[in-house]
Amino acid sequence: KKIAKYHQSKCAFLLLNDGIIRNKLNIRSAISIAQLFMEIQKEYGPFSKFIWNYLKGKQIVNQFHKKKDVPATSILLDRISKELKKFDYKFFSSTIIYVFMQSVG
Repeated sequence: KKIAKYHQSKCAFLLLNDGIIRNKLNIRSAISIAQLFMEIQKEYGPFSKFIWNYLKGKQIVNQFHKKKDVPATSILLDRISKELKKFDYKFFSSTIIYVFMQSVG
């Protein structure tokens, strides 16, 4: 909630902070993603509920033995990505959704 409220002046301040990666696009992206999450929460409730809705409450467990066998995308991930793009956020590709879901388990 706090980051979603950041404005241009806060971006300029963050660019002076040597404790973070000072890349204007990364900072703007982080703010934009926070705003996106707030929009999703208004419409769907918690983001976890938004994601679990697509999974019908069941965790997907992929059993892969070789790195080359790991899919970068799927029909499900494409659907989630398409829904997020309705919120006018272009950078949630199927692959990014996949990485996000892997990281949160």
